[in-house]
Amino acid sequence: MDEEFENTQWYYVKDGKRFGPIPLSILRAKVRDRELFPSDEVWTQGLDSWEQLKDFDIGFEWDVPPPINTKSIGNGWVWLAAFAPFIGATLELGAAYALNDNPFEARSKFYDSEYWLISLTLNVFSCGGDAIYLRNSGYKRFKFLKWFVIFVPLYLFMRAATLKTTYAYAWTWVAMVIATILVFFQ
Repeated sequence: MDEEFENTQWYYVKDGKRFGPIPLSILRAKVRDRELFPSDEVWTQGLDSWEQLKDFDIGFEWDVPPPINTKSIGNGWVWLAAFAPFIGATLELGAAYALNDNPFEARSKFYDSEYWLISLTLNVFSCGGDAIYLRNSGYKRFKFLKWFVIFVPLYLFMRAATLKTTYAYAWTWVAMVIATILVFFQ
């Protein structure tokens, strides 16, 4: 490829938003990292309209299939994350009773959050499992994923928005927090 082509600036459309300009090297990196796919539209100076990326020889082999359709993605992991507040509290209370002979002491340790690692582990396990599942389905790890342990509801809402799916699991998480408070802390 000639040097002039290598120095072109590109724009691209993702999720209905225009991005750019970016150099060709960054465009290639976005293809390699599965952020852009052959069917995504691009534009560079000299074009009359937006064209699909696959119509250009950018020096990249299109051996990477796009992510699978969101309707084909299983949601088992994300539903586990949605119910994690209630499941975690149930497991914490069970551990408190199993590890303490005195029921009053067990209840006290539960209320003092001495078994909080159980809920934390459940959140890491469910959100981490979902993230790995999504990556294996062709979706690049969400940039906000490192915060999922602290902000599970944010992860759930952003996952739904990114995949353009229902927010049901995010709202279920909110409902489970309320149910946990009502059931365990009254």
